[in-house]
Amino acid sequence: MVLPSFTSTAPSVHFTYPPSSLLKYSPSSNPGALSPPVSDFTLARPFNINPELYNNALHISVPLTIAIIYATTVVYVNGVNKRRNYKPWSFSNTFAFYAFVVSHNIFLAIYSGWTFVGMLNAIRKSWPGIDGQYGLAGAADTLCKMHGPRGVGSAATYNASSSRWGFTDRAMKLAEGSPDTTDVGRIWNEGLAFYGWLFYLSKFYEVIDTAIILAKGKKSSNLQTFHHTGAMLCMWAGIRYMSPPIWMFTFINSGLHTLMYTYYTLSALTIQVPRAMKRTLTSLQIAQIIFGGSYALAHLFVSYDIPIEMPYLYAHNLSTALPSTASTISSAVSSAFTSAATAGIGNWLKKVALRAAGEEGLAENVRNYQGETFGIDAIHAADVEKAQQEIRYRMGTQRVHCLDTSGEVFAILLNLIYLAPLAILFIRYFSRSYLNRVNKSDGPKPSKQENFKASSKDATNEMEREIQEAMSGKQGGTTEPPPETKAKIEKAKSDAKQGASDLNDKVQKNAKDTSAKIQKAANDMGNRAKDVAGDYPEKAKNAANDMSAKAQKAGKDVKEFVNDDLKALQEKMRKMGGEGAKSSKSALNFKGKDDDKSDSKSRSRSPVKHSEPKEEEDKADVDVNEEDDKPETDGMAQSYEVVPDEPKTEEMKKAEEDMQPKQE
Repeated sequence: MVLPSFTSTAPSVHFTYPPSSLLKYSPSSNPGALSPPVSDFTLARPFNINPELYNNALHISVPLTIAIIYATTVVYVNGVNKRRNYKPWSFSNTFAFYAFVVSHNIFLAIYSGWTFVGMLNAIRKSWPGIDGQYGLAGAADTLCKMHGPRGVGSAATYNASSSRWGFTDRAMKLAEGSPDTTDVGRIWNEGLAFYGWLFYLSKFYEVIDTAIILAKGKKSSNLQTFHHTGAMLCMWAGIRYMSPPIWMFTFINSGLHTLMYTYYTLSALTIQVPRAMKRTLTSLQIAQIIFGGSYALAHLFVSYDIPIEMPYLYAHNLSTALPSTASTISSAVSSAFTSAATAGIGNWLKKVALRAAGEEGLAENVRNYQGETFGIDAIHAADVEKAQQEIRYRMGTQRVHCLDTSGEVFAILLNLIYLAPLAILFIRYFSRSYLNRVNKSDGPKPSKQENFKASSKDATNEMEREIQEAMSGKQGGTTEPPPETKAKIEKAKSDAKQGASDLNDKVQKNAKDTSAKIQKAANDMGNRAKDVAGDYPEKAKNAANDMSAKAQKAGKDVKEFVNDDLKALQEKMRKMGGEGAKSSKSALNFKGKDDDKSDSKSRSRSPVKHSEPKEEEDKADVDVNEEDDKPETDGMAQSYEVVPDEPKTEEMKKAEEDMQPKQE
């Protein structure tokens, strides 16, 4: 709903009182509920809902009739059970009844979980966060406006005054007068229309919980009856009038029911459930009541700003002005004739005379007795004024209320009435505890703050007890299977436990055997490695000793061999040294001085060894002895072996004689 406020500041959230036009005892029937969009068949949406069926199920007669029949039946059967001294009905002890209760709990646990996941996905797709461009205003727009495309100021809203849907954004148009089912980004099309409608129908099915209690011969409490009746009507109002807080009820309640019916299933199967789970369920139910009621109530007092294009009048030059419309010209002409009738003959003559003199500007300024222009000048002035004005738009913000229709407000108030008995119960417990503490005669009296805190704690504990009793009596306590079935279940559990124990023993035995085998193999490998490691050092030591002895012997042999060769070489060089000198002297008789030097060098550096006749050796000994007084050769000569000349043959001697120059 649009509130009369325009600003140019950034969008923000405000506290406001609900408009009086929304507070109606009988809500308007418009608009009708919008059916969910058609989608492909998936696990999330395994079927589509016919629009006619969708709206027929939301007719007020459906939940009202079922609620009346349910409450009347409960009151009647409670009386019958009382007359029967609350004795269980015979069929409640059969296996068929037990199987039905277990199947009922399993179905509701699975269905509630499926609804919770579907709503979680719808919230994820539509939630913009509070750190976006518009901050809290963007989050408020998402939670308050459930139709149209995503974006602040882009929502489709219903105008109760004109009884039609519309957009605040001028660029958007409606298809066939209602929001398009293909729009994405708002929680209604993203999942609330589908899952919320099915969750509304599930409230009719949940009355089977009360039927189970009555079949066990027990009494259904007034709180139990009121709970189921109120849940039917609250879900109907929320979906029928598309009230924004209904998504929270669907989301939280489906998640809580998932846990609760899982608990009932485990209890029916005689599976021990930790007490902590039961206390957790109680705390979650109290939190749902407090948080859900507060959240719904807050919608009545929330408004926020949205960006909007605000119109303003823009005046510009005549050359760029828009042409005036025919209606404007018509009104200007009628005004001109009216002013002309009061102009008088004198003003007319004056205007004509000025124009005849060429004074057009003065003629236009001639006025009648009322000070207005008249005649053709009045028409021209109206045209000019209209042509110099244009309507333009600039961005600003407009404040809107979170709720748009009286039906949305009605659904919220009905939800608060539904929670009222629990609130009254809490107030009663609180008041009783507070007064008892104030009026006690013994001991010091606590302060008001301490008394308030302690009384609130006492009231909360009493509420937890009430809710625990209600939850325990939801299906008349734990559903016990028939004796035969219970015995089979206990036997199956015992067999399973024994089988698990045997399996555990077998696994442990196999583990021990395997561990022993691994240990034995490790020991064998260790011993083997130890043996091998013990032989290797001894063998290596013996091999090292052998190699050392062989190396020493080889070194000794090499040393002896080298020494022998060295001695022989020294002896041979000593002998060959004298023979070389003798050969050099004989060579002088056949060669010139220069040739003798070169041949002597080449021969003295030749590494070739030659054997000589024995006579030559004896002769060399004599020559050496004769030349003992000659100085020895220098150190450089000692590094070369002196090789004696080979004995010359007759052919060689003859060739040398032929090569010698002949003397004349």
